[in-house]
Amino acid sequence: MIRNDAYLIVQAGAKRVWAGESDLKTVLLSDPRVTERLTSEQLDECFEMDHHMQGIDVPFKRLGLIPA
Repeated sequence: MIRNDAYLIVQAGAKRVWAGESDLKTVLLSDPRVTERLTSEQLDECFEMDHHMQGIDVPFKRLGLIPA
C-alpha cells in the first residue's frame, strides 16, 4: 500500500475517535481496508508501546533529563 493511502486510512480512523466513536485500534479493526491487509495480531503489534519506546533513554540522557 502506498504510504499516503495508509496515512489517509489512519487519519479517517483518528477523526472517528476524536468524534467519540471508539478507540483507534477498534476503529481500524472495523475498517476492511485495514483487515484485508493485517490480522488482528499484526495490528496489536502496531500498538505495542515497547517497540516505539525502544531507545528513548538515549535522547533523554543526552538532554540530561535522566542520569547517564
